[in-house]
Amino acid sequence: MEPLRGKVAIVTGAASGIGLSIATTFLQNGASVALLDHNEEKLLASAKRLQEEHGKIKVACFTCDVTNKDQFQGAVKRAVERFSRLDIFVNNAGIPESTPRWEYIIEVNLLGVMRGVEEAVKHMSRESGGEGGVIVNMASLLGLMPHAKSTAYAASKHGVIGFTRSLGREEVLETQGIRYMAICPGFTESELTKAAPAEVVNALAQALDITPDMQKPESVAACVLEVVKSASTGSVWVVENDLPGYEIAFPYYKSMRKTRRRSCGNWPIMELEGKIALVTGGAGGIGESISRALLENGASVVMFDMNSARGEELRRQMEEKHGKGRAHFVAGDVTKKEDLERAFKETLEKFSYLDILLNNAGIGDENRWEEMIHINWVAVVRGTTEALKIMSKKAGGRGGVVVSISSVAGLIAFTAGPVYTGTKSAVNAFTRCHGSSEEYESTGVRFMAVCPGVTDTELFRGPSGKDLRNILKMVEEQGGPKHIPQTPEFVANEVIGIIKNAKSGSVWVVQRSEAAYQVNMRHHRDLELVAE
Repeated sequence: MEPLRGKVAIVTGAASGIGLSIATTFLQNGASVALLDHNEEKLLASAKRLQEEHGKIKVACFTCDVTNKDQFQGAVKRAVERFSRLDIFVNNAGIPESTPRWEYIIEVNLLGVMRGVEEAVKHMSRESGGEGGVIVNMASLLGLMPHAKSTAYAASKHGVIGFTRSLGREEVLETQGIRYMAICPGFTESELTKAAPAEVVNALAQALDITPDMQKPESVAACVLEVVKSASTGSVWVVENDLPGYEIAFPYYKSMRKTRRRSCGNWPIMELEGKIALVTGGAGGIGESISRALLENGASVVMFDMNSARGEELRRQMEEKHGKGRAHFVAGDVTKKEDLERAFKETLEKFSYLDILLNNAGIGDENRWEEMIHINWVAVVRGTTEALKIMSKKAGGRGGVVVSISSVAGLIAFTAGPVYTGTKSAVNAFTRCHGSSEEYESTGVRFMAVCPGVTDTELFRGPSGKDLRNILKMVEEQGGPKHIPQTPEFVANEVIGIIKNAKSGSVWVVQRSEAAYQVNMRHHRDLELVAE
């Protein structure tokens, strides 16, 4: 029996490891497969072997780098032309935290997945004349749990899961005919894991409370096959220890409510009098309100924003009210490394130190999804990296606070903004990765993420907020509660309390003009779905 007979699959990162095992399993079950990989030598060797076993007519290979949009697009196009259809797309290409450049980890692990989905949809979606199909995105156990030594990798995989869940809604399935699923493998044998020292693997396993034993890539491929055959769209699967994969359920974030701010524990209270803060996206919306609230609480503020006219006007107003020299404005774009570095440089030149970083800049336009990733997440990582150079005790600093503004979309499957959801999921994970007590002891820096609900900002009122406004209107028309957006001033006041004494690594929700509350993230084994 060949359940995939007549189907055509594309697998990225298919020259070796999990990707090659997936391609092999698909072929053994009747599919034709196009292997994509950047390593041409390994790719050709693997394709030749598979052609010898399954026939040249069923196997093709195309060299491409998933970070190169034109290469990726061309490879997918040639694969579809070669087999005249596309039914299954597996975004498997990925790189580990050991890669020196964190930017490249983001490019491969998250942007590469999103580009793959974009290309697959062009050929598979019923809306564009396709016959529907299945898209599987490879995540990781680290996409479900934070780890201080794998910040960029773990955050990228959290982003993949958030993105997949947002696409995997019934309304998307109805229009596209495409099911979306994510796979989270545990430790799996590969050239990369074989090279990892045993003590590193054991330390990671202990930190995550999982076994360090390596499973075979064939076990992951077997899980992918079962998921392709019958899994529900939007589902997330864990496969570890060579055991059958199991689906996990994500609880609604309100059910993860942990505590209000006033009972956060024994963290030191930061008095804001005399502190120096840098706020990205500080010339409007929530960022402007946070800047004003910080000044009201005695801090001095540097606002970094693209809107020069508004920024300079705010600086003038703030200095008139709070005193000359208390506010400063830097014009620039958070997606440009040199602009962001200049904001930190001017902060030091003006105030000699930095105590608080607010990673606030963000957009919500799915039509500008690549730019959105760079604004909503890459800039958060880059800003945090720059802040640690100043604040960290390891760098001679005196500690401080980093708060990243996320969104409740980073805690749910938000169909109107799958890329937006992916970026905010990544922000939450990045914060949690940095928020261990060990890191606080060594750096003296606390990290928190704040997830506002619907807030009356330009992001909500403008064109990019149209889908969200329509969803809220539909809910109201169907008898649901009327959703009145909270003010950015309310969010800002809650952020002030979080800055003062929230636990490092905590994630907070602020919505419906109610007091902020912390959400309790759970271990993946506590989320396993049990078949009835």
